[in-house]
Amino acid sequence: MAAQGVKPALAAALLLLLGAAGPLDSYAQPGKLVALPDGRHINLRCTGTGKPTVILEAGFQAWSFAWDKIQPALSTLTRTCSYDRAGLGLSDPAPGPRDGLAQARDLAATLKAAKIAPPYILVAHSAGAMTARLFADLQPKNVVGMVLLDPSVEGQFDNQRAQVAATVARYEACAAAASQRALPSKLPELARCNPPAKAAPTAFDKQVAALMLTPAYWQTLAREYAAIAGATTDQLRRGRQSYGKLPLVVLTPGGHGPLTEQAQAQLAAWMAAHDALAAKSSAGSNELVLGSGHLLMRDQPEVVIEAVTAMIKAAR
Repeated sequence: MAAQGVKPALAAALLLLLGAAGPLDSYAQPGKLVALPDGRHINLRCTGTGKPTVILEAGFQAWSFAWDKIQPALSTLTRTCSYDRAGLGLSDPAPGPRDGLAQARDLAATLKAAKIAPPYILVAHSAGAMTARLFADLQPKNVVGMVLLDPSVEGQFDNQRAQVAATVARYEACAAAASQRALPSKLPELARCNPPAKAAPTAFDKQVAALMLTPAYWQTLAREYAAIAGATTDQLRRGRQSYGKLPLVVLTPGGHGPLTEQAQAQLAAWMAAHDALAAKSSAGSNELVLGSGHLLMRDQPEVVIEAVTAMIKAAR
């Protein structure tokens, strides 16, 4: 369920996504490595033709592969682009903080360098929705709609400072071990740093395993996670509080099967938070999606595709 599902999803998003994924070997090879002005390269995967362009923003600890059930369908309708944020997938790491505004600026620079012209529809999952909203703040005239899948919201982590700090510390410990070439490790405290063990790893599995042995990967996670509860939240609170008439669809997962009383209360609170986000646009809506957990694009891809398809048609 979303309200509590954000916590495990942020802490172990990669393992959850890989467990729900189909064949991913195509993601072991880059789409287009776009050179940024500072010399870094961002891996961009664009398929299909037409306008508006759909931009897919993955959640924490995930990258372009998270959209393998969504991008092929949307590409039959219009140009659709996913990408790997700096330090993830096949993109170069970036120095300094990895807050939402820095990520939004990276995305803007990537699209400019790749000559992917607006208008854009932003489709974002979980903490990626924070980056998408900040991108919309940077380019309000270029964004013609947003579809946000179980989005993280400002205030969500205000009472979780200790948990966030502990998670960041674990990522930093993984980075330190990787810098000493001590991964994989048999130490219990470093067990979460080890790549998933598979009897017959695919090319994509091998790419993920190699990435997880680098200090840059764990440093990226530590900086992103710390920023979600800190700088990124602050940036959103200082940002645009009204999206005017911008089409905005929020999709909130209703969980799998019957919910306990506690889960029902958590879902009601999470729905209220998403209602408030949707209300930032006079054309906003928050839709409850039954039969889905946090990974909406895995559990209910047809619902996501339908919502984005309607927005594409309305934008033309």
